[in-house]
Amino acid sequence: MSAGIFIGRISILLSMPFCTKCGHKLNDEDRFCYVCGTPITPPMETTRPEITNSEEKEHSATQTIGNSPVSNEKDTYSINYSPDRQTLFEDGILVLTPNDLILYSSDEKDELKRIPISIIEDSSYSMLSRGLVLKRRINQAENLTNYLEEIHNDITELEEETEELRDELKESDKEEKERLLTDLESSERELQEKRKELKKFEDHPAEAQLKQEELADIDKQVFRLPKDFSSKHSNKDEYKIWEYAVKRRVIGTSTLKVETFPYDAIVRIEGETVGTTPLTAELPLIDEVVLEGKYHLDVIKEGSEEVGFDIPTKLGESFKKVIELKERKVPDKSKDEFTRSLRKELPDRSVDLSGYLIEREVTGLNELLMLTKDTLLVMDKDRKNYLFEIPYGSIKEVEYSKGFFGSKSVKITYNEKDFKDELFEIWIDDKNGKVSTAEVKRHSESLVDFLNKKMKESNVVTAPMHKRSKDYYAIDEEDIKNNFRRFEPFEFEELVGKLFAAKGYRVEVTQKSGDYGVDVLAKAGHDIVAIQVKHWKLPVGGPDVHKTLGSMLTFGANRAIVVTTSDFTNQAYEIQKNTPIELWNGERVREEFKNHLINAVKHSRDFENN
Repeated sequence: MSAGIFIGRISILLSMPFCTKCGHKLNDEDRFCYVCGTPITPPMETTRPEITNSEEKEHSATQTIGNSPVSNEKDTYSINYSPDRQTLFEDGILVLTPNDLILYSSDEKDELKRIPISIIEDSSYSMLSRGLVLKRRINQAENLTNYLEEIHNDITELEEETEELRDELKESDKEEKERLLTDLESSERELQEKRKELKKFEDHPAEAQLKQEELADIDKQVFRLPKDFSSKHSNKDEYKIWEYAVKRRVIGTSTLKVETFPYDAIVRIEGETVGTTPLTAELPLIDEVVLEGKYHLDVIKEGSEEVGFDIPTKLGESFKKVIELKERKVPDKSKDEFTRSLRKELPDRSVDLSGYLIEREVTGLNELLMLTKDTLLVMDKDRKNYLFEIPYGSIKEVEYSKGFFGSKSVKITYNEKDFKDELFEIWIDDKNGKVSTAEVKRHSESLVDFLNKKMKESNVVTAPMHKRSKDYYAIDEEDIKNNFRRFEPFEFEELVGKLFAAKGYRVEVTQKSGDYGVDVLAKAGHDIVAIQVKHWKLPVGGPDVHKTLGSMLTFGANRAIVVTTSDFTNQAYEIQKNTPIELWNGERVREEFKNHLINAVKHSRDFENN
């Protein structure tokens, strides 16, 4: 194989995510390896060392905890449309998102620089440099290419040398043979080692990815606060918060998991209502917490004693808390009323079961199991609200186990992205003794057999997106007013799809990853529209407009639209000129939704009533 072809194959493989420890291939959204549990390093830049505002890097929105719907991708609660952190520095407004560190002009109209998180080596507050020092890896692809070419050249030279030694050996006399044999063995040994090293990078892309990181040059950039910086924090504290904020994206954002018995307790982080148990949530970035080094959590439920605890802000770790709630000895109506009032803030956990292929239902004492084609869906007893989901491919073991007092349960051990060897235990409902012990045992053993069969057959290890009920996407004036706050980014894509369906288009919402810059494809006759959706508070920059324009041919579209709940930078508007792309800012989007999904429904109802 020639050096060019080999290096090309390495470049393609490096664009895929692989575990850096065991080399197991991963999905784009994985944060932990399912095989060995190693935290995942984001894929590196393999094409260009420097990132400028003309490159087509995807501008991703931020993930922080808050009052928003359940995230169907990771079963976490998150607000994905505000930045991790945003501060005015001397050079402009520095904004941190999960994928990029972006420098905007002070008026937020222009994107000056974009640095992918994947090439950031470290961040630190330096008194010597008097600012936030950012270390980033540059020349990664070039240095790796040169390294691989050197190995390939060494192999070519060794092959020639080995061939020459073999030729000499044929014509040598007895005295020279011993020396030539020794040289030939040494040359063949070195050749074998070089070939093995080259093959290692081809067979194990994670090794090439690590080598690329090792060979990269390190570039330092300093961001300094303006002299007239005014904040509730001191300059030193602001730098320290930024140091932590960048590191949490480089190392990995910590995840919190809270389980309670019984279910449906409210979890609050630093006084903010997050969701109900069982809960998996990304820990938010809170200034005071960063400076204090710990989060405070409260778990409350009507009629139960409140539980409070602290967890550290240590990076790269996930935290789990299992709580058995105790009944409150003395009733407290005011606390219960307060708890009920908090439930109004909670994310929606409803799911449309018609979107699943359900093969069996199993009723437990505390929950309802929906055994779908690919996953075990755990619902509450009223069949409306989703609790959590276990893909069959992530199950490690299923057993029928005898517990205390003779009670028996089915124990399911499985892996999650951030948590290994999780245990879910279900007791089959005996309907208050109306179902015999023998019948309960039969149902339990049948469930074990079913899950063991599914576990062996399935390779599904990630839960699919849940289907929302139709009512969930019925928007009102409040949604328009608060800029569609309750919708997560991928849900907002679905909503935009419904908008274009209401305008008379046949709509296809593309997959969440690998969508090539197109989230919604709308067709009406010869009119094919490629639509990119950005549920952001930040302005959308030129790279995103370029990406959508470039994707039109991929989808056979004749025009494109970038839809955002915010606005666009000057570069974005410049790129739009003389191109078949429309830019819908927040004002245009709200107007479209108001006309086609609110007023249209009102007119339809008025017509029916008349």
